[in-house]
Amino acid sequence: MSPRQARRERREAERKAKKADLRRERAHPAEEAAFSWPAEPSRPVAPPPTDNPSPRTIANRANARLSTGPVSEAGKAAVSQNNFRHGLRGAFKVLPTESQNDYNALLENFIAEHKPANPVEAALVEKMTQHFWLSQRAVLLQETCFDPDGYLSESQPPQLALYLRYQATHERAFHKCSDELRKLRNEKRKIELGFERHRRAQADIERKNAAEKRKQDRHQWDMRLAQVAYEHQELKNLHLETPECRIPNRVQRILTADRAAASTHA
Repeated sequence: MSPRQARRERREAERKAKKADLRRERAHPAEEAAFSWPAEPSRPVAPPPTDNPSPRTIANRANARLSTGPVSEAGKAAVSQNNFRHGLRGAFKVLPTESQNDYNALLENFIAEHKPANPVEAALVEKMTQHFWLSQRAVLLQETCFDPDGYLSESQPPQLALYLRYQATHERAFHKCSDELRKLRNEKRKIELGFERHRRAQADIERKNAAEKRKQDRHQWDMRLAQVAYEHQELKNLHLETPECRIPNRVQRILTADRAAASTHA
């Protein structure tokens, strides 16, 4: 028997075995139904809410309704400062230990120096003032970490590192705002220079066109003057003619040249 015939007989035997199993399953369905997968474990179900809560639940609900925090704006503002430490992050504000007049004077000096021309530049100048003010505050707070003898207190190294980090942060923010302001002004200057170049180029074109037009007008006037001079000479010659020496059709030739010149200029 060849290998090909052996493979064919093996496939035929497998096919017959599958058919026999299928007939057996159809003949005895109860045996298949007897097997079932194990049921999943039941999940705990929350008890349904009762209409009669306990006294403790009622008391908790009443306390929750009462503890809503401050309601007025002044109370909210006071509560927001409960965890206030140094004011080096978050919304900017001048501390009570600092001078509002000094900050206003610093802001006016920055505005006078940079001269903002639009709201964006004004906002950048104000941010620069705030970051400079906060960096100086961090420097002053660093001095509190040392005792009168100039030695660092044992409990102050973490605070000193924090103040140094905030000083570096605000100095970087100050330089970033300054760079953004400089970049905006450079772009504005480039746009203005572009407009100026375009205006100059347009003026050069108009000047060249005007010169060309003057040149053409001068040429036309030169042609007319030459024609007038020619006609004048022809008339002088006409008066100097004698019966013995006369050029025929002189007048017709002058009129023909005059009409040709008029049609050319038209």
